[in-house]
Amino acid sequence: MERCLTADDEGPPAIPANREIGRAWPPRQEAEWRFDELRLAVYRYVVCTGLPEADAEEVVQETFLRLYQHLEKRGRWGRW
Repeated sequence: MERCLTADDEGPPAIPANREIGRAWPPRQEAEWRFDELRLAVYRYVVCTGLPEADAEEVVQETFLRLYQHLEKRGRWGRW
């Protein structure tokens, strides 16, 4: 089983140097960046709740698909 989140995990994702503060990225770019930075943490969390690995992968995909759809519709991160 995948290991659960521990204190030795890296902290929150770093914002890339080429991103201007206060300026939104296009929805696809935002969702891709969030996916790349957060998918492993979300996957670990879901596996630690007891779901099998295959189901956890589906949950991760659905989570970030919904994020992309939200960004397409609303155009910002905010609450979703």
